[in-house]
Amino acid sequence: MHKLFERCILQLLDTEPLEGSHQHGFRPYHNTTTAMLEIQSIISERMNVGEMVLVYSTDLSVAFDLLRPGVLLKSMVGRVPYSLCRIILDFLSDRSFCVKVGSSLSSERKMIAGCAQGSTLGPKLFSVYCGGLKDVIQGILVAYADDANVLLSGSNIETLRSKASEVMGTHVDWLQSIGMVVNVSKTEATIFSRVDLPLVDYCEWNDRLHKILNEGPGCRICFDQVCLQCAFFQIRNYR
Repeated sequence: MHKLFERCILQLLDTEPLEGSHQHGFRPYHNTTTAMLEIQSIISERMNVGEMVLVYSTDLSVAFDLLRPGVLLKSMVGRVPYSLCRIILDFLSDRSFCVKVGSSLSSERKMIAGCAQGSTLGPKLFSVYCGGLKDVIQGILVAYADDANVLLSGSNIETLRSKASEVMGTHVDWLQSIGMVVNVSKTEATIFSRVDLPLVDYCEWNDRLHKILNEGPGCRICFDQVCLQCAFFQIRNYR
């Protein structure tokens, strides 16, 4: 019965483009292939006019478990009928859990965040929850579920450094403001360029990205264990 109820709510939500066109997850006729094709097209377009392109990718830790009902409600007010907002808030509220080990059962604890695992509504609600990211990112955002790729372009490495310092700091700060946690071990950056980049630039760029994650504006999470992987591709005959 609850699956039928969720599908009815989902059908009502699907009448509004709440996720944004940047989201390729949980949408009809969209998948990882369409996301990669969009990224490839953007890289090709910018390189054809002589620019370098930086792509950094982030992944979120236990993303669905950190969804806050109050924050979701704020993102839907004005875009979703109030009566439907109340139904969704009720769906996410007043949940509890307990843990069973062998024959022992813990006492119940109230869940203050998270969406029901395996629910039909969960993916849609998560997409709406993080949909506001496109409004704060000063770059091109391409996402699949909780994996986000941000593309920045510029005529030289210094321009990319300046842009990335600002954009990644804003990105991490916004995610933390809604309760999300960046999985730093899966954060990667790639530069596409037809121009040879000195090896020293690789090292300096790596250090700068470490610093952004460790000391970015508003960061409240300790990133002492950051392991940022940077790959730089010299593409001279890109088609």
